[in-house]
Amino acid sequence: VSAIKELAILVLHESTQGQDITMEFVDLDANLRNARAEEASYLEILDRSGSIEEVLSVTRQLAQVRGRIEQLEGRMRYLENKTDLATLHVTVTEETRIEVPTRKWRPIEVVRQSFRDLVTGLQGFVDFLIRFAITIIGLLIPVAAFVALLIWLGWKFVAWGLKLLKKQ
Repeated sequence: VSAIKELAILVLHESTQGQDITMEFVDLDANLRNARAEEASYLEILDRSGSIEEVLSVTRQLAQVRGRIEQLEGRMRYLENKTDLATLHVTVTEETRIEVPTRKWRPIEVVRQSFRDLVTGLQGFVDFLIRFAITIIGLLIPVAAFVALLIWLGWKFVAWGLKLLKKQ
């Protein structure tokens, strides 16, 4: 625990808890001795019994006692191992860092960049107008030629019709 605390810049909370298991261990030991004595008694009875019913009854009781002995021994082993180990909960939180901008504010550079952007925008607008005009002219010449042709044909048709009317 002290090695982990040495790594920390700041320890916000620390607590240590323990549980005294001496009484439980003593009780388990006493229960285990009693269960083994009971097992020995059943083994003596088993040696003396004669009928099958008596043997089966004593065998059932002996199995129950042996199961209880195994449980008690298992719990005692668990408690012995638990005293050898400790549980440690550690929560690590990274220190919050505030980033300071490294570039200085330069208002003159902002004005220069704004003028550059304005010129670039105007250039783009003029480029658009040039393209638009060329496109419109490129479309208007053939359309105008077609309209002129229609007008000329219409004029010729009307003139031809008037000529026919005068002849009649």
